[in-house]
Amino acid sequence: MNQTHRNYLLHSLLLLALFAAMAGCRKVDVSADVICKALPESPVWGWRYSFDTPVVGGARFNPNNPNEIVILDYTWVPHRTSICILNTATAARRCIYEGNVDAVPSWGKNGWILFVEGAGTVYRIHESGDSLQALTSSGANYDPVWNVDGLRYGFRSNGTGTNLYYLFHEDGTPIDTLINSGLGQSWNHPTYSPGAYSAQLVLTDTERDSLIILESEPDNGQSGGGAVFVDDHTLVYAYPSGIYAMDIQTRKKTVLRETCNSVLYKFPDYSPTLNKLIWLKITLTPLSYSEMRVTHELVTMDADGNHEELVGL
Repeated sequence: MNQTHRNYLLHSLLLLALFAAMAGCRKVDVSADVICKALPESPVWGWRYSFDTPVVGGARFNPNNPNEIVILDYTWVPHRTSICILNTATAARRCIYEGNVDAVPSWGKNGWILFVEGAGTVYRIHESGDSLQALTSSGANYDPVWNVDGLRYGFRSNGTGTNLYYLFHEDGTPIDTLINSGLGQSWNHPTYSPGAYSAQLVLTDTERDSLIILESEPDNGQSGGGAVFVDDHTLVYAYPSGIYAMDIQTRKKTVLRETCNSVLYKFPDYSPTLNKLIWLKITLTPLSYSEMRVTHELVTMDADGNHEELVGL
């Protein structure tokens, strides 16, 4: 074993010791500056991955009680995906659905949670765990999201081979079909839904079905981790190179936190009550020339990117 491999292993053991020390804590402040070390080139045959547990797929705040979050948990029930509600103040946890869910649910102000099951059927379930209802009768429907007041929702449909975005009133009455734009993973602005894609950082004007390009190739063609508004004109978003804020009126861009391809922030949500963001944080740690450890964590931080805290799961 050469010195480089020894360093990787030592670094991993130190991390494991740190996480063990954190066990039992509800939240841990990890605000201290951490050097983000870029990943080495992958081996010709690719990395062999191992996953720390628990494995979570992201979280959304309860719009009516920011101490509660809905999480997508891949480890609560073996070989199944669980939608669980976690109270971050009391650590109380209850799971309301088990199945084949592969995207972060959307929690509406009306108490209903939207999600996609299996091959693309959109469902809603009440936050109490009752009244499960299919909203589509066929597959190839994805990314359902509530708007900011819980009076409208939408999702992407690819049943014809072309992406269309359908908008509905809360009761399921159709509103419109977006054919020139689309919906991102958040819709917490009265007008806009943002998208952080590899080619462009964009806003969809949901009232006019028009697309506003804020920035082209924001991170040299790298895929983004998502975007969310923290007020009516400030958009926070992530790419492998960092977490950013942009004033959509002036297009002024601010770096909130520099990162790299070994620490990825994804699926942001924002609580105006707490003035906090919540992210899925994925850390990639090489263990050897061919082995990679993957750690999934939920973290909160202030809207300006400071005071990152680990959410205990």
